[in-house]
Amino acid sequence: MTGVVFIAYPLTTTPDLAGVERWVIQLRARLVASGMDVVPKLGGRERALAAAGEPDGDLLESNVAAVTRADVVVVLLPTIVEPSSIWVELGMALAARRPLVVAGPADAALPFLARLALQGPGPGGDDGTADARPSAVRILVDVPPSDDAAAASLERVVAAVQSVAG
Repeated sequence: MTGVVFIAYPLTTTPDLAGVERWVIQLRARLVASGMDVVPKLGGRERALAAAGEPDGDLLESNVAAVTRADVVVVLLPTIVEPSSIWVELGMALAARRPLVVAGPADAALPFLARLALQGPGPGGDDGTADARPSAVRILVDVPPSDDAAAASLERVVAAVQSVAG
């Protein structure tokens, strides 16, 4: 399968940032091995800006473009201790009607509209039009997963990406 996958995860707002980043690297590698292109391709500049809390217009523009052009948006929900851009990226994906995979523990709080999207297609409009909700799947895994659960968690997320990518 080919396509573009955007992975949204907090860069600075989680207690186990190193563990999350290790898992994202593994997820990225697994998705690339299955023929997908994965964005954003974050480097040192982006991490430094996020860590410093510095706004950057180019980063915002490139992120918006990447989310709205992606074939699938994956949102990873580790423990979040302060506001995170993943909610903005999730909102952009919903607005652009991009298929979604939301991965996180069962107790991860989701915004109302994200929960609505994850319920699946509704009945459509009174005029017979189809529901505008994107394909969306929630995968219950710890982010990052424990070492013994990492491989199975990766496979579950990759399978979900493939199922919503169509």
